[in-house]
Amino acid sequence: MARGPSSRTGSVSAAANTAQKLSKEEIDILKSHLEAWKDKTSRPGVYREVYKEAKKLDLVGTMNREEWDIQKEAYKTWFYNHSQGRATKPLLKYGKSVTTWDVMKVQNKDCIQKVIEEEHGSKPRD
Repeated sequence: MARGPSSRTGSVSAAANTAQKLSKEEIDILKSHLEAWKDKTSRPGVYREVYKEAKKLDLVGTMNREEWDIQKEAYKTWFYNHSQGRATKPLLKYGKSVTTWDVMKVQNKDCIQKVIEEEHGSKPRD
């Protein structure tokens, strides 16, 4: 028994359904609630507010529960895609790594200069 593309039509993923384009009005509504979405504690309320405003535009009024769930998933995806700020990458290396030789040079600077003066007869950097 050969399986064709028609045998899997009932298993269409929700991700494929959320790939639909959002209208300009819907995007404007989502933009107005983006700051509330970033708060994380008020996220369930954001869906209610978006639903109320979308219903005023007659975008949701004719949808059944399954269609609204698909639309809500599209809104959620939009919120997650647009809520993250793009921070600049920090500078990886701010200074020099310190070795034990560097510490020894700083601690014994006077002794080292005296030895150089005795051996060569002149001050360092002359």
